[in-house]
Amino acid sequence: MAHKAPRGGRSAVGTRAAVIGNRRDLSPSRVHLSFLRSLRSEMLKLTSLASTWIMTLIALVLQPFGALTSAWSLRYMSTIDQSSGKPLKTPAPIAMSEYWVAAGSGLALASVVVGIMGVLCISAEFSSSSIDATLTSNPRRGTVLAAKAVCLAVLTWVTSQIGVLLAWASVQIILSAPGRIPLKASEASIPWVNLLGGPIFLAVFAVMALGIGAMCRSTVGGVMTVLGLVLIAPMLFGIIQAVSRYFVWVQSLSNILPLNLLDYFLSGQTEPMPGQVGFVPLWWQAGLIMVAWTAVFYALGTLVMKRIDID
Repeated sequence: MAHKAPRGGRSAVGTRAAVIGNRRDLSPSRVHLSFLRSLRSEMLKLTSLASTWIMTLIALVLQPFGALTSAWSLRYMSTIDQSSGKPLKTPAPIAMSEYWVAAGSGLALASVVVGIMGVLCISAEFSSSSIDATLTSNPRRGTVLAAKAVCLAVLTWVTSQIGVLLAWASVQIILSAPGRIPLKASEASIPWVNLLGGPIFLAVFAVMALGIGAMCRSTVGGVMTVLGLVLIAPMLFGIIQAVSRYFVWVQSLSNILPLNLLDYFLSGQTEPMPGQVGFVPLWWQAGLIMVAWTAVFYALGTLVMKRIDID
């Protein structure tokens, strides 16, 4: 006797094939969500957070604040005789290299805030479990992280560029009176590096912090890792180097840490300085090493995002 087909005209085999087909259609490889839509979604998400605007405002204010502090210091030192410590009748001229470095000095302060914002950009979603909704709408985890990186980099760059221009205007006002010593031929890149390169450096730094946040998946762990890399590690290396002359080589390691790389990048040096100890990168070398730092942490963050399940 022939078996009767189930009601609805569909066999068990056909039903199972339909279920499997639906599962395949829902797999990440078949989800057709464009990268531009992911960018729009992540930008809306990033700009809708109050913490984003608070940290952006802090980073924006710290740049002219740091520049004003450096400019006032330079102006005061120009009125003091360095050998006797007595006031000068006429202020001494200020080197233009110091003038431009003062304009970008606030970037070091802003980098700490930008680093925390980069960690929060991804770790906050893990902490609040909203990452489940994000990955449900777009299961391609690499695409999600890439969209976050682009949005964060753009926001950081715009904020830093405005802050650097405000810092430059502040330094221009304060240091307008004393004479100025022109830039040397080896220092010709300093203005462009500080006005245009500094904000790009900070945007790359923010992407590195995003990678650290994706790797740690914890706000506390990510923030402590960033602070340890930019603040604690240079301090420890300095202590180790001061213990014995046999640890002088540690200076080379300290010179390639992110915050020191920012200083060397903004210095705009195209030639090694006399009397340098260990490896001291030129400005373009400092930029490339920072890109390498970012590539390593971003790759690790992407690997963790793809391989480890969401709790």
